[in-house]
Amino acid sequence: MNINELSRILKKALSSGINVPDIPQEMEGFIYSQSLQSLVSTNPSIKNELLDFFANNKELSIFDNKIFNQGGYCRSIVQYHTLLKWLLYKTHEVGIDEAVSSLDKYLHSDGNPVIQVLAISGLEVDDTVDLSHGIQLTPFSALPNSMQKDMLDPPFLRSDKLATMGLQSGVLNLPERVVYARPSAALVRKITLSPKSYVLDAEVADNTDSSKLLYESCECLTCPLNLLG
Repeated sequence: MNINELSRILKKALSSGINVPDIPQEMEGFIYSQSLQSLVSTNPSIKNELLDFFANNKELSIFDNKIFNQGGYCRSIVQYHTLLKWLLYKTHEVGIDEAVSSLDKYLHSDGNPVIQVLAISGLEVDDTVDLSHGIQLTPFSALPNSMQKDMLDPPFLRSDKLATMGLQSGVLNLPERVVYARPSAALVRKITLSPKSYVLDAEVADNTDSSKLLYESCECLTCPLNLLG
């Protein structure tokens, strides 16, 4: 990737103006900051220049209408417009050098760094504890910010809150006492997924077996003491 050329185009975008809507204070959170990326805009001619740059750099083809590898059954399509929005937003927030450096670092990485997470309610832990097989038990609040974390944390867990964002909770049909049970801890395991993206219907290694380790660990942690003898 021609870093100097990309930096030149982004400098033009900054000079022309990168427009990012303001977030109302009551809507602050990772979900809303992610939504902002889809609304960021700049001069149409600069957008076209960036899209041409993407198309002419082979390394960026992983963003060309591909399925982003998130593991398991998660699927999201990435396109050049996805990269465009992210790059403009990143440039607006942290500047050209860091935005370009982040992209270049990702392109030269081995795969997508992923954190497998199993949220647990009713189990309190003060600090992160190392378990076996690279698994850690950590306070839920210590998890890095993500859309999934926001969606499991009230008030975002409430169906009416999600509905305002056009989202649905996977726990809408559970009893209300379960829906509002805020996670207090989590089991986490860091893995790397490869390839970074793939075409639809491509055969990609399944990582669901590795996630079973989290469920097995959770069963041990939450097993009633009287069953342990």
